[in-house]
Amino acid sequence: MQIPLGCAQLFAELTTEIQTAQPSRASKILYEAGNLMLLAGEEQSAYQAFCYLLNSEFALKESSYLINQLEAILLSLCHSLRIPYPKTPCQEEMNLQELDATVQENEQRYRDILYIDRFMVSPKANTWSEEYISSLIGEQELKPEESEVSNQVRRLTKKIMIVKKK
Repeated sequence: MQIPLGCAQLFAELTTEIQTAQPSRASKILYEAGNLMLLAGEEQSAYQAFCYLLNSEFALKESSYLINQLEAILLSLCHSLRIPYPKTPCQEEMNLQELDATVQENEQRYRDILYIDRFMVSPKANTWSEEYISSLIGEQELKPEESEVSNQVRRLTKKIMIVKKK
């Protein structure tokens, strides 16, 4: 795959910036460059850039805010490239079988989250009375003056509905 001229120029500028920046700033630039390479379809180049963030003077610390994002990207990237997952600050290395199992487990977890409310039990009430709603949200018994205000609001609502129908 040929990198478009504009992208190649951007990568050249990022390379120059990485070489002249302080290591903490260079790590952020390298992370951004890896993401750009990934978006450009250069998975192997992105993998190499991300590995620099693990095993070089630009290595991210476990406390870095980028490490969790990097680990998530590497998981999918390694799975896509069919290469073992490297050791990261928060995760041990994984061979292809372990990587496949982890990806399948994550996919199942995400699928479960997507369908979580699909199988929830529907409410047993046929009507949504004030008492039923109060029991759902755990409200205490209304005070007499609150109950009277609720009754007045209900009466006004009914009058408005009658007027709208006319």
